[in-house]
Amino acid sequence: MAGLLVDRTAYEEYDYDAAGARGYGVVRLNQLVVEHLLGAR
Repeated sequence: MAGLLVDRTAYEEYDYDAAGARGYGVVRLNQLVVEHLLGAR
């Protein structure tokens, strides 16, 4: 926990736009999970 408090890039200087542009496929994964749980797949 102390390491996070020392590292400003972990929270204050985090570039949310750059992180969003990387695209980890989370939306697609979420869609597949919901379809699986609903029995659509």
